[in-house]
Amino acid sequence: MIAIPIHDTILLPDVTFFFKKETFEEWEVESLTAGDEIVFAFLKDEPPYEDGEPEEKRPAGAKPEETPEDLMDLIYPVGVRARLEAIDNEGNLKIRTRNRVDILSLTELESGAVDAKVVERPDVEDITPEEQSQRFEQLKKDYLNFVKMYQWGLWARGFILQWKNIYELVCTMAPYFSITWEEKVAILTEDRVAERYRLIEQAAYEFIEMARVHSEAENQQQKESESIYRENALKKQIEILQNELDEMHPENISDVRQFQKKIEESGMNETARKEADKVLNRMKQEGQNSPEAGMLHDYLDYLTALPWKKVIIQTQNC
Repeated sequence: MIAIPIHDTILLPDVTFFFKKETFEEWEVESLTAGDEIVFAFLKDEPPYEDGEPEEKRPAGAKPEETPEDLMDLIYPVGVRARLEAIDNEGNLKIRTRNRVDILSLTELESGAVDAKVVERPDVEDITPEEQSQRFEQLKKDYLNFVKMYQWGLWARGFILQWKNIYELVCTMAPYFSITWEEKVAILTEDRVAERYRLIEQAAYEFIEMARVHSEAENQQQKESESIYRENALKKQIEILQNELDEMHPENISDVRQFQKKIEESGMNETARKEADKVLNRMKQEGQNSPEAGMLHDYLDYLTALPWKKVIIQTQNC
């Protein structure tokens, strides 16, 4: 049986996969035809690259190609038997996985392909088919409810409704799960069906919760940004209206507004501006009836009356 090396892609029984022609060519198994059986062998590390292969085409983390003494050292001992169901006119493949197997040996053929000797790896059926169906339907229902909160939810709903078992769910969603390659392999190698379901459910629900947290954080950030924009816009509108009122009724301009305008037009340096703003804010808080109101008024009157612009000009000319 021809072995197909694969990495970072979880394959489980009773799932139909579609592979592009380019992938088929990389496997160097052009002799395969519809109806042939193959076994997927899961590599422990990224596939090695050949000497002279462009760096941009090398898999992330791949090491230079070396010929190991035993090909078994490259793979996990558990694989998945599959059947090549069809090859379309463009050379793309339709493959249906069947069952898990123990890989006993790998032998490289003269053609470059690898032959595998395998035996079936039985499952420990510790939950009934009815419970398996119930847990899958519940998980499927939760995913249908989850995607409702997104604009792409209607599109995703169509894919979710096509899932026929929990293995289709995890094989479809695994690229989006926050789990390592070793954790993906752990799902495959787990013999107890109940524990395998638990691992799948754990990864599936963690994905939902992480997506919700991310979405809530984005919404909160958007609300905070909108609040800041709104506050700034309102302040500008108030300032414009206040300026118009000051022009219409200059006799009603408060001391605070007068000093605010004088400070802005004075041309004072940054240090003096900070001091003036500090005193002005204190005047706002104390009010005109405060015992210190007169002192604060006189200080600001003195500060804004200084020839700040002339001082700057003379300093520049020195």
